[in-house]
Amino acid sequence: EARIEQLRSQGLLEKPGDVFRLDAERLAELDGWAKKSAQNLVDTARRVATQGMDLSRFIFALGIPHVGQHASALLATIYTSANEFLQDLQQSGKASSFARLEQDTEQTKGIGPALIAELRRFGSQPEMIKAAVDLASVMRVLDDRSGDDSATKPLSGMSVVFTGSLPNLT
Repeated sequence: EARIEQLRSQGLLEKPGDVFRLDAERLAELDGWAKKSAQNLVDTARRVATQGMDLSRFIFALGIPHVGQHASALLATIYTSANEFLQDLQQSGKASSFARLEQDTEQTKGIGPALIAELRRFGSQPEMIKAAVDLASVMRVLDDRSGDDSATKPLSGMSVVFTGSLPNLT
């Protein structure tokens, strides 16, 4: 918390996406930051931005009240992209926003009026929308609405280790 507050007081961290714009040289000039720790933070942020994060994690990371990991995963199966989700958030003042969530389908089970109300409340705050759009602009959000990875990606989330040798591969 002290590091985050330090970055905020120096004007380096105003919104979440700013962590992906940090400059190692500027960080190293601050009290308590060595060149190595500054570079490690910048390298890690760049790696995360490049590798990206799943849509469900992106939605969860927005910190929308009552939108936990389970609700984020449900939302990620309904929306095809971060942009599509953010568009609904930006349209929160309109009656048609989140209409797809109000439909009673197999996909929307577990999404109730309270969750939709929280999404609309979050979307009615311009500063929150601006921060969410900015975050999506600086990092790769992996769009995946498959829901059940086991059918389409049987090795998803698994690590595979080979021991021995594979004679036909270098």
